[in-house]
Amino acid sequence: MDAFWRRGFAETSVRHLERATGLKAPSLYNAFGSKDALYLRALELYVDLVGERFASPMESAEADLDTARGFFEALDEGMRSAEARPGCLAIHTNLGDFPSDDAARLVSHYANRFRAAFANCTRALPMGDHAAETLWLMTVGLNQLHRTHGVGADLQRAFAGVYAYLDLLAS
Repeated sequence: MDAFWRRGFAETSVRHLERATGLKAPSLYNAFGSKDALYLRALELYVDLVGERFASPMESAEADLDTARGFFEALDEGMRSAEARPGCLAIHTNLGDFPSDDAARLVSHYANRFRAAFANCTRALPMGDHAAETLWLMTVGLNQLHRTHGVGADLQRAFAGVYAYLDLLAS
């Protein structure tokens, strides 16, 4: 998963996959059938792991704007860590790195899960559905910005904007 996450599908060669997995090309092809199938399996694993870690807390009955803020704080912290990978594998896939119907279904499920989680956090607001969609779009933007520009002043300003928006919603 890491090789695809760092390079994207197109830029990840079979040699990159061999180094990342410790397996030789014939073993990779025997196990997965193709580079495409391996990518889909990595994407499926990513969607499950990230969804469980980040969306799950926002899906609870007690979730509110503070829970959404906690999501963005964890995202902010994660992007600043030394081990940070560039952006979000699912969002990058959706932006055209791996066009396939199976990938589109996985990414759609991922996006819908986060949209519903944000809707749960904003359900008490008069225009909670609009706020939820805005929070999802901010998530997409932050991940794309991180992928293209890394950690820097642009990303810091973007997170400051997210926190200001959450403060506005809370007031």
